[in-house]
Amino acid sequence: MTPPTPWPSALPLTTPRLHLEPLRVEHAPEAVETFGDTRLHTWIGGAPRTLTELEARYGRQVEGHSPDGTQGWLNWMSRRTSDGRLIGTVQATLERPTDDHIEASLAWVVGVEYQGRGYGREGALTMARWLREQGWTS
Repeated sequence: MTPPTPWPSALPLTTPRLHLEPLRVEHAPEAVETFGDTRLHTWIGGAPRTLTELEARYGRQVEGHSPDGTQGWLNWMSRRTSDGRLIGTVQATLERPTDDHIEASLAWVVGVEYQGRGYGREGALTMARWLREQGWTS
């Protein structure tokens, strides 16, 4: 049996207002601040995570795939180009319904302070465009 093709990796992406940086554990200290507002969790569920919890979560996510290998994970941190502030995330969960086809489910989160300015839409559309350029569907 042939081993499955490795999952792709996130690459840096840029828009006029955003830098989408592939997730690193080192993003956690900034992310604690960006996602620490309890109002955000009214909509996304859960509660703000501690630095230690985010470091552990990001450590799992940067592996790029689920523990059993059935899903690929692409995660980016969204940073404003104007001031370098971390404002949110965009992510794609990849699945292979057939060996030669990848489908992506997309998600994004924008910190409360940065909502209502189109950042989530801009990041998600940029990610979706990149995925389509790779030949994957979302």
